[in-house]
Amino acid sequence: MRAFYAQFFAKRDLVFDIGANVGEYSDVFTELGARVVAVEPNPSCCESLYQLARIRDVRVEGCAVGEKVGHATLRRCSETYFSTLNEKWLEQTKDSPVYRSVKWLDPIDVPVTTVDSLIRRHGKPTFIKIDVEGFEANVIRGMSTPPVPEF
Repeated sequence: MRAFYAQFFAKRDLVFDIGANVGEYSDVFTELGARVVAVEPNPSCCESLYQLARIRDVRVEGCAVGEKVGHATLRRCSETYFSTLNEKWLEQTKDSPVYRSVKWLDPIDVPVTTVDSLIRRHGKPTFIKIDVEGFEANVIRGMSTPPVPEF
């Protein structure tokens, strides 16, 4: 995984990890020397991100990312990496064998920001990882310019 991601950014570059979950990718990105903004709306995952931020160059944004600033409903799952803001995606995938053993928890209201807002706060990233369980198009619609590697 390190070799794969190393081709996309250089040391000290800014990377956005959108849909960071518990920080597995953020950890890899920082091991490669990146400065990371880890964005995650699930409060149960943010504690792991805050722990990572104590020892790595990670800034945590406890929110979702979408096409406009506001609020959305996060459908939380017992397997946190399946949690989603996309109700349609949830309905389309819930009968998949992958999801049969999971439990869907009570939904919660979460704040939503945009990539453009993240850029205004943190700077323009060289690389953006997006893993948001069916909400990817919404994230991209909130980004007016794509990241551009400068190495």
